[in-house]
Amino acid sequence: MKKFILLLSLCFVGHFSILAQKKGKTKIQTPAPTAKKPLTHAVYDFWKDMPERAVSNNGQWFAVAINPQEGDGRIAFKNLITNQMDSVARGTELKFSTDSEFAVFKIKPPLAGILLLHGNKK
Repeated sequence: MKKFILLLSLCFVGHFSILAQKKGKTKIQTPAPTAKKPLTHAVYDFWKDMPERAVSNNGQWFAVAINPQEGDGRIAFKNLITNQMDSVARGTELKFSTDSEFAVFKIKPPLAGILLLHGNKK
């Protein structure tokens, strides 16, 4: 009797698993593939790095350092409540104070000035 019940349940489960594999008559429309732009070395100059991110302790401010591949970066601030945005050129090493009243960061010298000074050494 146990063998009969086991065999019957296996046939029952097998029948539904076979029916589940059948495809329906409706076809799903897939979007046409779009042609991708080739990746060249000229594209790399537009890539930006975001090495530093910070959220204030009260959750009101978000800040991120955005650095291009070559050139001067910036720190972008966003108030998450009012959506107000601001930025500071050449900022780095970002920290918020514990009471979320101040953002502290260093300002790098401009890259053009550094390259000019290195050129004068030679």
